Amino acid sequence: MIVTPREPAKGTPEWFELDKRRNEAATRARLRRDAAKPLGENLKEGVALSAFAQRFAAAFAKLHHS
Repeated sequence: MIVTPREPAKGTPEWFELDKRRNEAATRARLRRDAAKPLGENLKEGVALSAFAQRFAAAFAKLHHS
């Protein structure tokens, strides 16, 4: 039988430490995936993200300046 450790109660210092480690591991995994892709693909994704951010900001500005 495999026994898995229980996660610390949310909001405790132990939970925050575990959450930090999970986030750091996810960031490292994302960086490895991005590094494995061709530069042009990352650039294309960045341009698309920038275009989305510009449209989002424009819509937000229009909504809040009416």
